[in-house]
Amino acid sequence: GGVVSSLFQYENGWGVDVDGPVSVAQANRPNQESANSNGTSIFFTTFGLGGFNPPALRVVRPNKDVSTLVGKASTYGDGDGNTAAFGEIGGIAATADGKTIYVSEIGNKVIRKVQIQ
Repeated sequence: GGVVSSLFQYENGWGVDVDGPVSVAQANRPNQESANSNGTSIFFTTFGLGGFNPPALRVVRPNKDVSTLVGKASTYGDGDGNTAAFGEIGGIAATADGKTIYVSEIGNKVIRKVQIQ
């Protein structure tokens, strides 16, 4: 009794993430999702840019752009969104207001906290 529709989808065979408007954004194997309480921010992870690049944490806001929050760096570690990088992601959870995302990393045996600015 429900309606299923695609929010956005992967269109090419290159295996890369593409940020931008929902109409052109792409995701390389989205595999974990979470949302804030009113659904205006949907957080998800992907395999990143493929190859040896780390996974990415991304956000889509309906009728707005898709953005990569973490996953632009190539070396694992803490830092801001441009310098931090994840290991293998096991799960994510968002706080009700969508300002904090918790990411579990299986191989590193750690839970990391991402604060949305």
